[in-house]
Amino acid sequence: MNFRRPQPGDYQVLQGEIAKLRQEHAVLERRHADITTALKAELAKDAQWFNESEVREYRQKLARIEQRRGLLVDRIAALEERLPTSKERREAQREAQTLIEAADEACQKFAHGWDRCLKGLEETAAIGSELIDARTDARDVVYPLADLVAEHGLDVTVPKMPEPPRNEALYAELLATRLRYISRSGESESTVERDLAAERRRREHVAG
Repeated sequence: MNFRRPQPGDYQVLQGEIAKLRQEHAVLERRHADITTALKAELAKDAQWFNESEVREYRQKLARIEQRRGLLVDRIAALEERLPTSKERREAQREAQTLIEAADEACQKFAHGWDRCLKGLEETAAIGSELIDARTDARDVVYPLADLVAEHGLDVTVPKMPEPPRNEALYAELLATRLRYISRSGESESTVERDLAAERRRREHVAG
């Protein structure tokens, strides 16, 4: 009979199943011993107390137990063949250790990168405050100037409120969205990565 090789988590599942079957086998062994003892006792009775129907019933029970016991033995053997060998487990242990070391290294790299990210965000937040202050200063003069020009019909050009170029604003939003995903799960979304890549290509083309 062909079985697939164990998949992740199969080892514990198979071990649990084998343990249950062995437990059932042990119960059958005890029942078999008890019935065998009763059968021998019945066979040893004097003729006036001997009950042939009891003997047949005991033997039928023993036959059923032996059939089930044989099935359990075959089932346990088949499941044990699916378990990895000692050599495979040793090799898996070595591989697991290598993967653990790689995972630890990746986690340390992420922690270091996250510290840098937070520091960068703090700097960006400070720059953002400067932008807010600058726009507030501009609003405090541009709006009164616009009212003054309109009221007196002055022939002057009112400066526009400072705003980032549309494409630059989109790029900043994409970067912020990417950071939001990373802060939540440590990963980004494929759509965000795709849009960022497209915007970077556009910027490179314009710069070139």
